[in-house]
Amino acid sequence: MNELVNLIKIADLPKGDTPEKKIQTKPYTAIAVVLAVGIGLMFLKAMWILGVLLIALSLFSMWQIKGRLQMEIYGGYAVFYPIGHPDECQIFYWDDVIQWSIDHRQGQPDTMKIELKDDKTILQPIANSSQVLSALNKKMPDKEYSRRTLAMQNAKDKADREARKKAAAERRKNKQK
Repeated sequence: MNELVNLIKIADLPKGDTPEKKIQTKPYTAIAVVLAVGIGLMFLKAMWILGVLLIALSLFSMWQIKGRLQMEIYGGYAVFYPIGHPDECQIFYWDDVIQWSIDHRQGQPDTMKIELKDDKTILQPIANSSQVLSALNKKMPDKEYSRRTLAMQNAKDKADREARKKAAAERRKNKQK
């Protein structure tokens, strides 16, 4: 997709740190929900075959589809494990991030974009983007692109309202003279 930045060997990661959160590519919650719905449908006469199919699908997904570690969140940094690089990872520190976003596109994988202070950008396809979004919002909520854009727009709107109020007060003052 693009050049991998801040790429290091997994063996070179800081030692002794324990990850606060590990984000896998396999959606365990969705699989569990499908399994529960399948079990529920087993008890309905007209839907028991659909229940069996959902149970089979969820069990197949749980045991046969391989998941991989996608990202680890630590106290001061995060580690992203890109596809196709089994011995390497990308590391970025929270303080080095200018802004970040997750781009959702129809029919394509979601993309995580993290702009760093040294004019580097991490741009990677991600699975399980809701967990990544939640984890990054806990660590850097003020650096999310959409929140920054909204905050700037709100500040501009507030300044415009204040300027209009000031101009209206000035017109009233001039009119009274």
